[in-house]
Amino acid sequence: MAESLLHYARRFGPYRITSACRSEQEQAKLYAAYKAGQSEFPAAAPGHSAHQRGLAVDMGRSDIDPYSDMVLHLIGASWRQADPSLVWDESDPIHFEWRPN
Repeated sequence: MAESLLHYARRFGPYRITSACRSEQEQAKLYAAYKAGQSEFPAAAPGHSAHQRGLAVDMGRSDIDPYSDMVLHLIGASWRQADPSLVWDESDPIHFEWRPN
């Protein structure tokens, strides 16, 4: 999933995977930062993140704000329309998730 997404995105710029599988400890740190208002991106509580199950990746570019990156939004919208098990939302534009049945 991640390889296909990244391969597609790189047609449009220097996109990279910024986060993939996470340990419970890594997720706890991200969640604490989010709850404390120290992160602009949402984070699920430990045990509730698709990253911990290897079913999500975060992707973006270092040279553009993901909230204003129209290419990232087009990639996300395409991702979401490609298959009902693929999840993407404008409120967290870097997060791409797969929810198998």
